[in-house]
Amino acid sequence: MSGRLRSLPAVGLLAAVLVATACGGASPSDRSGTGSSSGSGATIPSCANTPPDQTVSEPCCASYGVDACGAGLFCAAFDGRKYPTCYPLHSRQSLEACTADDQCALGSCNTATGFCRSSAYEPCTAATGCVQPDQHCVSACPDMSGHVDCSSSLCDTSTCVDECLLSQ
Repeated sequence: MSGRLRSLPAVGLLAAVLVATACGGASPSDRSGTGSSSGSGATIPSCANTPPDQTVSEPCCASYGVDACGAGLFCAAFDGRKYPTCYPLHSRQSLEACTADDQCALGSCNTATGFCRSSAYEPCTAATGCVQPDQHCVSACPDMSGHVDCSSSLCDTSTCVDECLLSQ
């Protein structure tokens, strides 16, 4: 029995070494190929520890290209994330960050601004614009029937919002 008790610390040490090795290195001085330091002492994940074909919300490596995430997903770091994760294609809504058309729900990313374009009667910005070519982002009165342009005398300008409307 006493021999068994003496081997328990060795088993614990072995388990700690195995966990450290599986997580990307046993010591701060042995981090080559496992990521880089963020300046806070934490290790930034690297592609060496991230497999291809990740699923939704799993970390991904953009350098794998189309293989970074599984079918119907793409790899990006949006919404204040430091590290990329897998997002479903066509999941980004109007005025959310994007880098390609297939990321946006409406299929239209303004790559100059880095945001998805808006659809009719949705909030918009003039810089990002609207999905439909016959619409423009204008300041409109949503409380008026037909969403009257705010430059109209019929509109209470305190309720104006920028939204996509048909060009007139």
